[in-house]
Amino acid sequence: MSLHVLVSGAGIAGLTLAISLAKSGNSVSLFDKSAEFHEIGAGIQQASNAMQIHAALGINKQIESLSFEPESIDFYDLLTTKKLFTSDLLRAHKKRYGYKYLHIHRSDLHRTLLNEAKKHNINIYLKSKINSYVNTKNGVSTVINGKTFRGDVLIGADGIRSSVRKHLKGVEMHNYTGYSAWRGLVRTSKLPPNLIPRATNNWLGENKHIVCYYVKNGDYVNFVAVTKHKKWLGHDWKLEGSLSQMRNCFKGSDSRIQILLNNCHKCYLWGIFDIPPLDNWTDGHVTLIGDAAHPMLPFLAQGASVAMEDAWTLTHYLNKYNKNIELGLKKYQETRLPTANLIQKYSKENADLYHMNPSFKKWIRDLKFTIATKYPALLNHKFDKVFGNNVVSKYPIEFI
Repeated sequence: MSLHVLVSGAGIAGLTLAISLAKSGNSVSLFDKSAEFHEIGAGIQQASNAMQIHAALGINKQIESLSFEPESIDFYDLLTTKKLFTSDLLRAHKKRYGYKYLHIHRSDLHRTLLNEAKKHNINIYLKSKINSYVNTKNGVSTVINGKTFRGDVLIGADGIRSSVRKHLKGVEMHNYTGYSAWRGLVRTSKLPPNLIPRATNNWLGENKHIVCYYVKNGDYVNFVAVTKHKKWLGHDWKLEGSLSQMRNCFKGSDSRIQILLNNCHKCYLWGIFDIPPLDNWTDGHVTLIGDAAHPMLPFLAQGASVAMEDAWTLTHYLNKYNKNIELGLKKYQETRLPTANLIQKYSKENADLYHMNPSFKKWIRDLKFTIATKYPALLNHKFDKVFGNNVVSKYPIEFI
């Protein structure tokens, strides 16, 4: 028995879900509020837990061709330039977890998923926002732009500002975290040769840090410069950033960072928002995935990967319990909620680690890095829970 599934949001989570559902014989209608798809976002990291899904969907070679594979993960003191930690974990990533660890621009990933979705007769409706829904006897219905759509199930994949979640919970929930981030891209050819190491690079300072790495086959350096601000004064979550303000904030930092920022000609400032952890994502024939269910702070670089895990796992349970949707959604939530809570916990721990202020706390941080460098196996128990979560083998999907 095939299902007709309504999906709100055509981002990474929604597209991954739509593709996996369609390839396993279901009918999918995908709705997005945008008038068109733009080259949006910045660089993101795709670890083994995401790459296994790309491979299962048959798009891993395309993803690899658009990505950059780092040689290591490195941490530095932002002011002293001292290297705090280095690990060949990323080069050993494939050996331990079976897949490469890659950097990719979000727009390249989104375009690859969108092109794949178009191959599978997925109905895509733009300028179509789902603001409300009604659970019916046999499914769910919603009215969009004056037209009624009905399905067996509705999935909110519409991000941290999810209108599906707002209707499900009855209240808007997002809060400013106290962090904001400048994001930008710098063409590699504009920089001195080998200025930025071929790694996932992290510079840590007091109440600020910066991450940078190559994307687009090494043609660009992507950076995210995070600082603490008590209040977010923007009317939106994304503003065109002030280059002078950004550069001044990191004045006196490692000279490599200053050269990088001085060669950036356009940046955006993002407010980093969060919602309190939810104990329930489901209402009848409606559930949530990705940031709509569990927004991730960016300090573990797992937001997109975990959203893709949600999409794969949900497809498994919808196919398995297609004659009892509510049981399938219950099983999905029971499976994914502990994982989401764990990744959220790790992300918040990293937020504290990256922005330690008093010198004593920084000394403890640096000691931890020294021990981790000398005994990298100590980190495996943590990374195994993140990168080693192979949902493809745990929750199989039979493609038609």
